[in-house]
Amino acid sequence: MNQEGGRIVEDLFGRKAYAYPKPVSLIRSLVRAGAGPGHLILDFFAGSGTTGQATISLNRADGGNRSFALVETIAGFDSALLPRIQKVLYSPEWKDGKPKRLPTKEEVDRTPRLVKVLRLESYEDALHNLVTEDTVNREAPRAAAYKAKIGQDGYRLSYLGRLPLEASASILNLAKLEHPFRYSIEVLTEEGPRTECVDLVETFNFVYGLHAQRLDAWDDEADKRFYRAVKASDRNGRRVLVLWRDMEGLDPVVERRFLEAKLKTEGAFDEMLINGDTATPGFRSLDGLFKRLLEEGES
Repeated sequence: MNQEGGRIVEDLFGRKAYAYPKPVSLIRSLVRAGAGPGHLILDFFAGSGTTGQATISLNRADGGNRSFALVETIAGFDSALLPRIQKVLYSPEWKDGKPKRLPTKEEVDRTPRLVKVLRLESYEDALHNLVTEDTVNREAPRAAAYKAKIGQDGYRLSYLGRLPLEASASILNLAKLEHPFRYSIEVLTEEGPRTECVDLVETFNFVYGLHAQRLDAWDDEADKRFYRAVKASDRNGRRVLVLWRDMEGLDPVVERRFLEAKLKTEGAFDEMLINGDTATPGFRSLDGLFKRLLEEGES
């Protein structure tokens, strides 16, 4: 069985990409015995991603709707685990690093459409790397000496924390919520400050405790405006709609006409939230709620 695990990985990559991979047939048997067709399979020592491949393969075989969560901290995540899952999603059979065949229509229908990759940093690491401008200036000579020692390609990651008067401890700038798809924070590297985008949609879902069931893109052709619509359920099972849009040049009358027509096709929601303000009845602004949830998370 150990030989089987190594052979499958070599078929996928055309080489030995990971040492001692688990056999897919064994993990398939464990998943089949221990989990139902709609269960979540968790592997918190994912290795090369055998559990993910076994779950995908089993769903293709019996039409199940199992999902999987894989957790790994080793360097092989980018070189073995992630490309392995990508390959398995594309084709069920591989040889010498190339697909032997394309999936059948039935196999395509039984294959996941989306795999989300989350990279996490520990709280202790983030706190250790948090600096102010005074710290940056004071530590500049030491940082230069450190870089000279390890080479010009090396760097230490730091986060530059600024607290303007209009911001709270959460550092959520409500004014910037008018442009939610361009929201960014500044992180500090050895090369200087660098701007990083923040996924506000996903962040709000998390802090509000929403289970996103569908993400839709709505386009208002009359106003040339894009809306990100999150259809979700909360912890109490209520149906929630969260809308995000860039508010630059927003015409409240045009927006109300568009949203009211759109909602007639969507059915009833127990709660409807939107960034900024709107003239459309039934919605309330999520801005203050978002800020309060972040502040409560810090306390």
